[in-house]
Amino acid sequence: MKLLGKIALTLLSLLLVTSIILWVLAKNINPETIKKLVGSQITTLTHKQSHIDGTISWQLFPRPGLKFSKIIIGDTKLNEEYSLAIDTMLLNLKISPLLSGKFVFSQVNIDGLNARVNQNVTKPAKPTDQLENSHTSKSTYGEQFAIERLLVSHGQIIINNNGYFTVFKNLQIGVEHFNLQNIPFTVQVKTKLTEYNSNPLIKANINFKGRLNLAPSILNQLQNGIIQSAAEGQILLQNISLNQFVIKKISATLKTGKESIQLNPLTLSLYNGESIGNLDYGIAMKQFSLNQTATNLNGKQLMGILLGHEIIHGGLDYSI
Repeated sequence: MKLLGKIALTLLSLLLVTSIILWVLAKNINPETIKKLVGSQITTLTHKQSHIDGTISWQLFPRPGLKFSKIIIGDTKLNEEYSLAIDTMLLNLKISPLLSGKFVFSQVNIDGLNARVNQNVTKPAKPTDQLENSHTSKSTYGEQFAIERLLVSHGQIIINNNGYFTVFKNLQIGVEHFNLQNIPFTVQVKTKLTEYNSNPLIKANINFKGRLNLAPSILNQLQNGIIQSAAEGQILLQNISLNQFVIKKISATLKTGKESIQLNPLTLSLYNGESIGNLDYGIAMKQFSLNQTATNLNGKQLMGILLGHEIIHGGLDYSI
């Protein structure tokens, strides 16, 4: 009982000390100072004008942190590669550095993310000296903004490619050990895909779980950064529709690199049957090779959708 009492007293003392530190910080640090600090950090990382239009508040439970609202990164009116709008962002603070009066953020929670990507922008490459300065700035702020966990909920991404819009709604992202040094980290993504102004009209529910390698340049040179990055893991698409053509499920092992995107194996469940094979897409030539062998498809339904006439009755097999 004495041991339990000592443990409880220690925890209570630690909580009290942390509470006092947070109270002192909240009373003595001007919110506008924090706004400028965080805004300048974001601008340094993204090379885009950033500002916080909302409020800032302290959070004590369940973990100490700073909560921001209405964060704007970039400008939708300018011809930029991307822009972001965040409804609320919670930065959790590490307790040990906090006791020494230092701000080290361990976790970022974003609720309400709206991202717009413009693929029509041709952004010139930066001179080498500017890239070196950019990397130096990132390493300078790396300790304060080391992120062990990144969580995004209620997100949306709109991609504009020559007037064709691809929309990812209900976006949820969970990341462990997030970094921009091309070091693999685990990630899980759930979203709903809807592509507008296209033929066919594409819709699908997407779930990806695997690992990402993100290049340092992805924040200030998005398209080039994506090319330099890589992904590997399991991807699952459900309730896919291409106009009237419906696929119940697509599952695959995804591997991307600078030169290609591979789905191997690639399995499709459609019209009461199954199709198994692989797909390889060459990025430079924009060409793909597809191998698929399908068995026991409902020929009546499939031909009715593809040709508009039910010319086949019974099971249908094919090989591509």
